[in-house]
Amino acid sequence: MSGMGFNLSQGARLGQNLKLSPRMLTTMSVLQLPLGELEERVEQELQENIALERTEPDGSSTDPGDARTDGQDASDGADDRALVVEDGGAADFDRLDRFERRYGEELDSDSWRESRRLDGEPDARSEAMANTPARTASLEEQLLEQWMLVDASPRMTAIGRVLAGFVGDDGLLHTPIESIAAAAAPVVDPPATEPEVRESSRLFQHLLEPPGMGAADVRESLLSQLDVRRGRSGDDDRAWHDARLLIEHHLDDLEANRIPRIQERTGMTTAQLDAARAMLQHLDPSPASGLTSRPVPGIRPDVIVTHDAATDRWSARLADGSEPSVRLAEEYVRMSRDPKVDKSTRDLIKSNMQRGRWFIEALGQRGATLLRVVDRVLDRQRDWFEFGPGHLKPLPMLEVAADIGMNVSTVSRAVAGKWLQTPRGIVELRRFFTGGTHTEQGAVSWDAVKERLREVVAAEDRAKPLSDEAIAKALKAEGITLARRTVVKYREQLGIPPARLRRAHPGT
Repeated sequence: MSGMGFNLSQGARLGQNLKLSPRMLTTMSVLQLPLGELEERVEQELQENIALERTEPDGSSTDPGDARTDGQDASDGADDRALVVEDGGAADFDRLDRFERRYGEELDSDSWRESRRLDGEPDARSEAMANTPARTASLEEQLLEQWMLVDASPRMTAIGRVLAGFVGDDGLLHTPIESIAAAAAPVVDPPATEPEVRESSRLFQHLLEPPGMGAADVRESLLSQLDVRRGRSGDDDRAWHDARLLIEHHLDDLEANRIPRIQERTGMTTAQLDAARAMLQHLDPSPASGLTSRPVPGIRPDVIVTHDAATDRWSARLADGSEPSVRLAEEYVRMSRDPKVDKSTRDLIKSNMQRGRWFIEALGQRGATLLRVVDRVLDRQRDWFEFGPGHLKPLPMLEVAADIGMNVSTVSRAVAGKWLQTPRGIVELRRFFTGGTHTEQGAVSWDAVKERLREVVAAEDRAKPLSDEAIAKALKAEGITLARRTVVKYREQLGIPPARLRRAHPGT
């Protein structure tokens, strides 16, 4: 066995190591925040940094330059050093404790908020809590609330409680009945059986609102909904029976729009088929969709775009609240200059003031950068604002970055998650940065191509809808060359069904 040896040596290695200063990190992180997250970040900074306070509507902001002390000019280069709490922070906490005892009553944040409330001014935290939407009840909770009102036996009521937990967000059961029966078996004595679970499912479909919930599949749910609607209307004409026949035996043909085949197999006239299909239009294949829909979070624009008719000029401005106003707390500025305050406390305050300056500067740079980017968008995409989506032009983000003299990553951060309020509605800023192709009329974006594809389909003869190949030829006649597979991709992205599903049969 050979021996093992160690070799120790020294050598030099040349390399580059990029380190971002805390100031730069703050600027980049603030730049990419959308308005909602920016407000959360501002609240966080106000909570964590004792040297920051929110600017009052009638107050004047503090100039960060005025907050310097005589001994600070020489340490301006410390902007790029990290803020580090040494020795576990014990000394800093002791200084803060002494500071709180000395100035606590004057600067206590809770007392300040209370005084604002007494003065009739709104408190941002209280307003945010008041405006937070309450948690909506889950589908299972809503089903159980209705199920408790159903006049059923105690045994069936217990089985129904178990069944409610297996109803999916679409209102249907995606678990086999035998598995549900096994889960319900322990809740009753003797154990629940499959027929009892099916009976519970039937009661769900016919007695709960909306009808059809708790069915094993779409066909069963639609049949239950049809029966409930027929019972409520009191009618029993042929249309109801024809509609039931379509659901039971021809649902696949209906989905594929194979109307001639249905007429051939059922012997229905066009008028009878139309009456039956009219009944089906009131049914929902996902009956619980109205109970499980989640509210879409509101979109708050960062920038408002307006048009001045007198000068025929488009302009942009920051939306109200898109640049939250914070400043260095005047009391801490005064204390940082007060020789009566011990040096260690002044140093701690100055560190927080420095961090506060970086944050205030980052807020200002965020707004200025965002407006510069939007101004370039207004110049390059003027046709979109004036004539609509079909006139969107290709606009690589790299070109905008070069125009305004910034790095493309900076532009990307400025664009991320931002929205514009325009005369054409609220639009995501990133939408204006898109690739495209060249046509006989000039450069056109892919979004504009999709819009033109939509218009071609909308103008077609529904009795003879255009195939994907025909759509490609129609676009080529306008100078837009697309492969058939590209037409298929764009059509699917736009939610346009294929030609056979778009066909309108005679009499329908």
